[in-house]
Amino acid sequence: CSFLVTDSGGTQEESYYLDRPCLVHRVRTERQEGLDENAVLSGMSIDVLRDFLADPGRYRRRTTFPAASPSQLIVDDLERRGYAA
Repeated sequence: CSFLVTDSGGTQEESYYLDRPCLVHRVRTERQEGLDENAVLSGMSIDVLRDFLADPGRYRRRTTFPAASPSQLIVDDLERRGYAA
C-alpha cells in the first residue's frame, strides 16, 4: 500500500518500520513509533484526516537500509566460528 489509515497502534508501529505514511485516527496513542515522522495522530479531527488524505506521500520516510542483510551477517558470523559451512 502507499499509505494507511488505522485506529490500531500495532499498525502504526508496522507502518513506521515499513516507511509508510500512516494516519492514526484516534484521540491518543500509546505508541511513539513514527509520530512526527511518518505517523500523524488525528485526535479524531476530520480536518486532520482530510489534510493527511490530500497528500499522504509527504509523510513517507525513506530509511536507508544497511548493505548486508541481518540474516547474512548472522550466517557469516556462524561460518567464521565454525558452526556452519
